[in-house]
Amino acid sequence: MTKTDIKPMLGKMLEFRWSTSRERETSGWLVCSLYVGNHKVAVSTGGNCSLEGEALGEWIQGTFLQDLTTLNASEVTGLTFYNTKTREYQDTYTGPHVGISVDGAVGFSAMIRLLNRFDLDLMEHRRSETRWTYEFIKYGEIPF
Repeated sequence: MTKTDIKPMLGKMLEFRWSTSRERETSGWLVCSLYVGNHKVAVSTGGNCSLEGEALGEWIQGTFLQDLTTLNASEVTGLTFYNTKTREYQDTYTGPHVGISVDGAVGFSAMIRLLNRFDLDLMEHRRSETRWTYEFIKYGEIPF
């Protein structure tokens, strides 16, 4: 059971918007911006990794931080706990001296599986060259 209330998220739209960077040092790079309910919540830039997974992972880390502390990192792809006292990675969260990181670059599907642990899933609505739109649904339920 999650500590974060997912009810307000159900039915909301999640949209990935693709563009090209015009910044001086990243000109020409792909940019993936994530919007939840028309609010920009994450951005990833570059290549050679899952940009949509990276953006979704950033949002998951910010939204489900307390819930992530209850998981075992060895069972979740892309989740790591780093102990700043011992300077070592560990499987479980043991207190405020432990940093939490969700690495969405491991893949979009891994981030979907992480969302499933919080009883959320994504249902695809539309996909074009520059926009991918999904709806939050309760995990295990397929609305018709």
